[in-house]
Order: sequence, then C-alpha cells, then structure tokens
Amino acid sequence: MCKSATEYIIRNKSISLKKCEELFGSSGTVVFEKLKSLGAGKNIGYGDLQVTQEAKRLIDTKHFDNLIEQIERDEYDRNLSNKSKKATIKSVRIAKIALILSIFSMTGWPQMFFKWLWSIILKSVY
Repeated sequence: MCKSATEYIIRNKSISLKKCEELFGSSGTVVFEKLKSLGAGKNIGYGDLQVTQEAKRLIDTKHFDNLIEQIERDEYDRNLSNKSKKATIKSVRIAKIALILSIFSMTGWPQMFFKWLWSIILKSVY
C-alpha cells in the first residue's frame, strides 16, 4: 500500500484528500495533513496538493514510509485497544450474570421450583 501511494504521488505530482484516503485507507487524512504540515506541496485549489521537488525527495525516502508505517501501527493499536475494551465489557456482563445466578441458587428457590415441577409431572403420570 505504501509503495503504490508513493509511486502515485511521484508520478502524478499532485494528490487530493480523497485520493489520499483511497490509497492509505482510514489513515489517509492523517497522511494528507502531515504532507501539508511538512510543506510538501502547494494548495492548488479544490483541496489538492501539488507536490514539490523537495517533497518528492522526502516521499521517495524511507522517512515517509516510516511515517506511514507508524500511522498504521497506531491505528492497529487503537483498534486492538477497542477490541480489548469490548472483551472486558463482555466478561463483566458474564460475571454479573454468574453472581446473580449464584445468589439466586443460594436462596433455595430453584430447588423448590424443580421439586414442584417434578411433583406436577409425577401426578400427571400416575
């Protein structure tokens, strides 16, 4: 993904926010803003950046690839953290249900219910 995006920028000499999002996925806006903050291009209207010679050299180097990889790692970590939070919430729900069931079973009501149910079944059979 990184290589195709850098090749696109070098080949076309300009990039739009929409194309950046298409090439870099959800981290496209971050990459576009980073390019803008680095002074990588001139705003040529419609939100497009015209990439300058200096920026082409920057984009062609490992620095840009490392920047994109760092953004992707951060996004992966964020998604992993969100999944971890969801798993924690699920385990807390299960723990609450288990606690309620154990308290309910200590009252003896389930045993009385099953005795009553068993007696109804036996009365209908005999």
